[in-house]
Amino acid sequence: MTAEPQTTEPKKTARKKLTDEQKAALKELKAWRGDAQATRLKEVQVEGRKIKKAVREAMTQGPATIPELASATGLPSRSVLWHVTAMKKYGEVRESEVDGDYPRYEWIPKA
Repeated sequence: MTAEPQTTEPKKTARKKLTDEQKAALKELKAWRGDAQATRLKEVQVEGRKIKKAVREAMTQGPATIPELASATGLPSRSVLWHVTAMKKYGEVRESEVDGDYPRYEWIPKA
């Protein structure tokens, strides 16, 4: 005798209906949260552009390692590495040579 598999449907839980006051509060929260997220996104984009510009300006002196770029820009190495990696991905910088354990990166001027 073979037992047939039992199918269990998820239990439906009863949801409480929201009051008009709760609905208004939720709508207000969603509006505020959306504005806050959009504002934060703009802040991150502006900060990213500033970092990219600082790194690019530091590279005008010639190829440099991540620690050298971090020192020249005053930014944390992890932030410089993040941006240089993105710039490399999009063909804005390239590895030119290796200095010990660190590759040197150089800016690729737009044609």
